Amino acid sequence: MRYKLFCKRSVMKMCLLSVLLGQYMFTTFAFGSGEAITEKRRPLRLLSDEYHQFPNIPIDQRAFPTDTSSYRNGYRYAIDSAGTPNGLFWWSQLIRDDFRAATTQISPGPDLMRQTDAYLIICPRTAAKGNAHPLNETDAQNLQKFVAEGGILILVYNSIDEPNNADYDFYGMNLIAKPFGLEFQATGTGILAIPIPPDHPQLFGLDSVICGDGCTLAFHPQADSAATVLLESTNPKVPGPVAIRVRYKKGTVLAIGDGGIFGNAHMTRDDIGHAAAVKRLMHCLLPEGPLPGYGFSQNQTASVQVKQEMTLAGYPEALRLFDMPFDASVKIGYSEPPQLDTRAGDPSKSENTENRPSPHIYGLAKMANQWNGKLIVGAKRDRTFAVRWQDANGAEIAANLTARGELLEAKPTASALDSWRQILLNDVWVNPIDPYAQVGYDWESPAMIAIPNSRLLPEKMIMRRQTAQFNLESSTDQQGRPCFVVSRLVNLPLNDLKPQDLVDPVYADYFDQMQISLVAQGCTALMQTWVDKAVGLPIKTQVQVSASFWWSDRKNKTGFIGTHDWLTHETETLNYDVVTISRKLWIDFNWSGVSARNASDGR
Repeated sequence: MRYKLFCKRSVMKMCLLSVLLGQYMFTTFAFGSGEAITEKRRPLRLLSDEYHQFPNIPIDQRAFPTDTSSYRNGYRYAIDSAGTPNGLFWWSQLIRDDFRAATTQISPGPDLMRQTDAYLIICPRTAAKGNAHPLNETDAQNLQKFVAEGGILILVYNSIDEPNNADYDFYGMNLIAKPFGLEFQATGTGILAIPIPPDHPQLFGLDSVICGDGCTLAFHPQADSAATVLLESTNPKVPGPVAIRVRYKKGTVLAIGDGGIFGNAHMTRDDIGHAAAVKRLMHCLLPEGPLPGYGFSQNQTASVQVKQEMTLAGYPEALRLFDMPFDASVKIGYSEPPQLDTRAGDPSKSENTENRPSPHIYGLAKMANQWNGKLIVGAKRDRTFAVRWQDANGAEIAANLTARGELLEAKPTASALDSWRQILLNDVWVNPIDPYAQVGYDWESPAMIAIPNSRLLPEKMIMRRQTAQFNLESSTDQQGRPCFVVSRLVNLPLNDLKPQDLVDPVYADYFDQMQISLVAQGCTALMQTWVDKAVGLPIKTQVQVSASFWWSDRKNKTGFIGTHDWLTHETETLNYDVVTISRKLWIDFNWSGVSARNASDGR
């Protein structure tokens, strides 16, 4: 459709208002259920221990003072230390979504659970080095009680350039760690940038973590303790874990071999995503949510039905996109324009009757197709399952599947499923699941988004990687099963697209940028998956995508209104064309051996 500039601006303002309202509704109500979402979990309290450190010498910003002895005896890991490389100011702000940090100079007592949710101890000095409050047996007993009751304890050692260095309280740290099966070892790792594998269960989607001369850790299995190694040394001469999480009774312990991981200086390493990994490391301390992952298991099979519909809508007389030949499966229909557009395009209402023709025909091109096949979950290999998408003729796409629902390392083998490849690897269910999400909780993660193609062909869609907003919504029933609803919302600007990108290369010259200028474009994509509460398997997924493109076209020439006098006044009247391309998916799963459950079943 063609609009004047003032009309376009009004429409875009309304679109912005709609997006903002939609985002508000996204955080307030459950899609499709009409139920209010529970309030998002508030950040936990975290106390950083300064009682076991040197006396708190007043130093401006905890930075280097003129009195070097004060700096040497000061506590460099304080959370208000903004002026030292190892200060924790940046870290304390980084984790604000999950924890609100403060300091304490009071010994942890038996009632610590009343004072805080989490407690942090970093590398205290020994009594021989002047520490008036070294760690002791009473501290160990009180902190064990704190964790058993549901508290979170974070134990962090420091750089070990000399394993026999007596500056730091190795004995005291292990006194605290021992009840949970943990042990700090006197082995220096050297300075490492530890890469994070794409199938990492907790740190998925992240790059690397810097470990600066930390020590390795050991876990000794015992009752009431379950350990997860989060990071391991990549130094072949000094192998072993450098970060371990232990679930102990109702609580959690995180042991880390290097305090510098949390330091201000390392947080600036955007080249390897260090800060994002540290934030996730802290996020791993939260209790698991009601949907910690999908319930995939070995030797499962699901019959899968995928229905897709794409549409191209606009006014053919003003849109070059309707000039192209479509695939035989595309149905094109024409109708009288909507009444609103007819009134808006009434020449009698226009200031420029020569260049503002009334719209005569509204066009809608539509393509619908369907795929029926199977998802076969095979053997589990380390952290992932080997899976295959398979059609009735035996054509396959093979990949690896994580518990969070990510399909990784898809094999590039060509097959009859190529036209469905993008959908089967990116659009079948919401992922990645946040293992610690409670109902109403939202999180962010990158996602691959498909932009609908103007030719309405599934294999020609443009792919973009964009940060998506995820939400674990309230419960509802689907196909007779109590389900969680998980959603993914993306608002994607498309300012990098050119007119030629909307069509196949053979038609690119007809969409040359000398003829067409894109002035605004964007896309909103909403995906929802219903997950069976009892077994954790996806039952149904719906995807809705809407992409709009505004452009000026030289074949619909710009007009001028002016006066010819001793002073000439010229006013340019700008006309814009707009097209909307939409895409919808409906995906249903029928898992072998999984039947409907009543509402009392839980997971």
